[in-house]
Amino acid sequence: MEFKIIFYYFFSSVALVSALMIIVAVNPVHSILFLVLVFCNVSGLLLLLKVEFLAILFIVVYVGAIGVLFLFVIMMLPTHGQRPKGEDTFGYLPIGFFVGTALVGELVFVLLQHIGPAGSFQGSSMVMFQPFFWVELSFSLQNIEALGFLIYTECATLFIVAGLILLVAMVGAIVLTMHRRGDLRRQKIYAQVGRDFENAVGLKNLKLK
Repeated sequence: MEFKIIFYYFFSSVALVSALMIIVAVNPVHSILFLVLVFCNVSGLLLLLKVEFLAILFIVVYVGAIGVLFLFVIMMLPTHGQRPKGEDTFGYLPIGFFVGTALVGELVFVLLQHIGPAGSFQGSSMVMFQPFFWVELSFSLQNIEALGFLIYTECATLFIVAGLILLVAMVGAIVLTMHRRGDLRRQKIYAQVGRDFENAVGLKNLKLK
């Protein structure tokens, strides 16, 4: 049990420091590498909770797909992820502070609404926040069964919201990578289809000498 506590504090501290370095790092590529380190440490925490399926899923999906996708999008930008010269870095701090404060306030508000007088969580919607819930549920269900039970019953609304957030992120990545060069002549299909053929010049209107 002592080894579990040691590993818990180790994974938690490294994950928190890596999450902070994601914001502090100047190079976006370094931020992605710290994000991968956060995912690896979270996988270690999930292993301590005996949720092996989610731990492997974090490594395969987030590290192997999402992290590579973020790195690919950054390298596809015109600046290749480098901050333009003369840009004020600290100018975005008020916006970031406002957004972070709002998110933390919402989280604290939701948690306080479901904490009872004895300090325990109340309500079935907060069942995933109860201590050792996964451990207790694992005695009756497998990891995949317990995960499906939580996602499609207790957390169905959160699952749909997460899907919408991923959709917005995908659209944003596509918009950022759409770079059209102005020095190239491209075919405009809508202009060709909508032209007036009576005033157009064709082969039949040309006089061959």
